[in-house]
Amino acid sequence: MSLPTIAVAEFAPKPIAGPYSKYLGGDELKVLIAILEAAAPKVMVEFGCNEGMTAKRILQHVHSIERYIGIDVKRGTVQRSPTSATKCL
Repeated sequence: MSLPTIAVAEFAPKPIAGPYSKYLGGDELKVLIAILEAAAPKVMVEFGCNEGMTAKRILQHVHSIERYIGIDVKRGTVQRSPTSATKCL
């Protein structure tokens, strides 16, 4: 199985209404959704789904998805060291 080729002419990201995840803003989300709409996946797996805001927006716009699997750790499971907070984001 190979990934589909998407012509530049087919790639036209449309604005996506918020609210957005704190990790993925509106510009990144509209590009992601445009790629997913062109690829038309049936199954999507998201690692690190946090509150599910990205999943919600994707499922609102990518109608080919039949199954969405979100994987994350339980809140409080991962403890950050004082130095890792400055390295994130």
